[in-house]
Amino acid sequence: MEDEVATICYRFHLPSKVTEEISLDFDRRSFQLRLPPVSEEAAWAALDFHKCSHCPLKPEQSPFCPFAQALSRYI
Repeated sequence: MEDEVATICYRFHLPSKVTEEISLDFDRRSFQLRLPPVSEEAAWAALDFHKCSHCPLKPEQSPFCPFAQALSRYI
């Protein structure tokens, strides 16, 4: 199972001398981001919340913006 995951680790060295680390896990074959589970999705990640004008997705098929959903795990 471990061989199926590729991890990229980002380290942010902040001015306050604090280091924040974010690790992103990707499926090694498709390189799709593996999102960590959350108890509840962020409301601002909903597809129909300020949807981009060029977005081809429909809320019935994808209730959340994939980018916003992934980003919400880390901010």
